[in-house]
Amino acid sequence: MVHAEVVGAAGNAKRVTIPSPTRLDSLSLLSGDSNLPRPTRISIGEMSPQPEVQRPKDWWRTAVIYQVYPRSFYDSNGDGNGDLPGITQKLDFLQDLGVNGLWLNPFLRSPMNDGGYDTADYREVDPMFGTNADIKELIQQADKRGIKIIMDLVMNHTSDQHKWFQESRDPDSELRDYYVWRKGRGENGEEPPTNWSSFFDGRPGSAWTRDDVSGEWYLHKFDPSQPDLNPYNPKVWDEMKDVMRFWLDQGIGGIRFDVLSHMFHDPDFGDMDVNQNWKPGDPLVNKLLWQPKYLLDDVYPLASEFAAILDEYGAVGVPEIHAADGIDDAFLRMKKFRETGIALPFNFTSLEAAQQGFSVEGLNRAQDQYALNVPRGAGTTYVFGNHDQVHRLPDRVGHENLRLVTLMELALGGTGGSTIFMYQGDEIGMRDGGITSDNQQDPQGKHMGVELSRDNSRTMYPWGGQQNGDRRSWLPDGMTVGGEGALEQMGDPGSMLNFTKAAIRDRVQNSALGWGDYVSIDTVGKKLTAFARRASAQTVFFVGNWSDESHTIELDEGMTARLVRSTNGRQPDEIIRGGTTLEAHEGVIYELLRST
Repeated sequence: MVHAEVVGAAGNAKRVTIPSPTRLDSLSLLSGDSNLPRPTRISIGEMSPQPEVQRPKDWWRTAVIYQVYPRSFYDSNGDGNGDLPGITQKLDFLQDLGVNGLWLNPFLRSPMNDGGYDTADYREVDPMFGTNADIKELIQQADKRGIKIIMDLVMNHTSDQHKWFQESRDPDSELRDYYVWRKGRGENGEEPPTNWSSFFDGRPGSAWTRDDVSGEWYLHKFDPSQPDLNPYNPKVWDEMKDVMRFWLDQGIGGIRFDVLSHMFHDPDFGDMDVNQNWKPGDPLVNKLLWQPKYLLDDVYPLASEFAAILDEYGAVGVPEIHAADGIDDAFLRMKKFRETGIALPFNFTSLEAAQQGFSVEGLNRAQDQYALNVPRGAGTTYVFGNHDQVHRLPDRVGHENLRLVTLMELALGGTGGSTIFMYQGDEIGMRDGGITSDNQQDPQGKHMGVELSRDNSRTMYPWGGQQNGDRRSWLPDGMTVGGEGALEQMGDPGSMLNFTKAAIRDRVQNSALGWGDYVSIDTVGKKLTAFARRASAQTVFFVGNWSDESHTIELDEGMTARLVRSTNGRQPDEIIRGGTTLEAHEGVIYELLRST
């Protein structure tokens, strides 16, 4: 399935293919493959004039937002679990990295059957992470450093330990209608009410669990310990709006809405149809067509109400969105969510394209399609890693391409701003390692096998030195591509950490990278990614060479360019005239200069 959390879509990107560029602001790429009959030429020239591009006013429009998985970030008290005071202690590190916001995965009270996405109390911090005073201190200390806190709020379902659900089990309770209860099929109601499947199981009927108190069944699109709230009960949404206001009053700068697109279900409770295109080896959850039953347009009016509350506080909303049928449907749902007033929907098209065994051509197409579908001025979002990935970024794109994909991510964007979501550990090159069927904690892995466990993306952040200590953590300490922890990398000028810091600074120092138009560049070769960004007088271009061979960039006669950043250690501000050669797996950003 296409997975998205949105901002965006049409007009801030322009596709240009020019057989023989003549303008000064153009470049060509010549393949280093001697077997090609003639050089492959691409150009960013002949772009139509654009209105002056202004810096967006909203902080999130040009932000790098760093996703923190609290349980794995920093353990301040030695109990084996990361916590909120640990994040507060590392704020100086995060400020030095250059991030503008922190998205925190769930930290509310929970039995942790699904990493906190099973909420037992919406107004209390789980003791594992600290206290309500600790989150308030984190918000205040982050604000002093110019960093906003975005919290993860799960409204589709609660924990089965939540007092609402416990009371709801009584058929005579006033809270019975807070959840979705149905009588079962069969003579004694022993069969599930429908054949609906859950995302954590996939088998027909697995979205229902029978309760032994009443003998009726409750709906859960995910784990049985995560009963779905009833989206057709207005009292439920009144409760959730109160929860939003409670945390916004504490100073939260934004809310990430978990599985917002899934909050409604087919009220007629018809069976799911069989997917005739499913074949062995495909995800089991796709064996039935779940989309018509779980992705309903009823969610958009509710999203508008959430957006109005966020606007009262000047806060940002980040909704998670799933699409029913490919990238076109994803863009349609993005458009509909933008129309609700939600400021910062996530875009996962690049993340979905950059999986193991990915096609460079497919990645380029996904990025171009997204940028070309974002209205001019709407702003864009990009993400290449998060807590839901089975594999870490280097293990999806190749260790040799880690710096290339990082530089590319930080160069992507469009008019109206580009918001980058960076997952914890990507900045130091965290990789897969240490997760087995014996130590995994993820319910997805437990249901479907360790090869589908998301725990590789949740291992403990490797600070190094004495900061991880000898204690046993809830998951193993993570590993990095280079073997160095964060503290060791801080002192190494050539480390992944310091490279990432520099690339984030480049976004601040170059207006085109922060909020410039996106210009698609067609690369005929399948191992190159190239695009340009233009803001008023400045134009920069990115070229990434994913191949094992060198490739040559040639500028038109009289054209010069200044190197902004290279993944391979070239010195910034190097001036090229005529061209230069990209090494294997090298990425570069250049600023185009007019001829003298």
